[in-house]
Amino acid sequence: MESSNSILALHNLNKKDDNSNSNAKVLIRVLKNLKSDSKESITLTGYQITSIVYSLEDYALAKPNGQILFLLLECSIFLKRLIDNPFMRRSLKSPENNAVLNKTNEESFVHGCNKLKNELDVIIKHLVLEIDLYTRIKDTNQPHLIPNNLQT
Repeated sequence: MESSNSILALHNLNKKDDNSNSNAKVLIRVLKNLKSDSKESITLTGYQITSIVYSLEDYALAKPNGQILFLLLECSIFLKRLIDNPFMRRSLKSPENNAVLNKTNEESFVHGCNKLKNELDVIIKHLVLEIDLYTRIKDTNQPHLIPNNLQT
């Protein structure tokens, strides 16, 4: 953390994680991994990614276990709001309640949010397609949807 009060940040982040069915830290890890695995250069720092997740409402993060797709969708929607709304972007707070943006890094932040959202949307699309394929294969009422090599 970039803050001088990392104990407060850790406490607030743990509280956020508790209030969100332990999804806050999971989402932070997912987003940081997306950033590091991306072929694009995503300009967001780990501190900014943590602050984005910290700024999400608890109800948006508090998805039941195993519903990662809905968690990713909430994050994608929030990133879109940050990209589109300068007031929301400028009011973004870190876990230690410091402002995340200033005028010099706002353009880079928006650019990074766009790229991270694009990466996130690709993952969401793949998950939706995989779920669709899985449900079609399991649908025994429509054998014409099951590939020949999987029919029994």
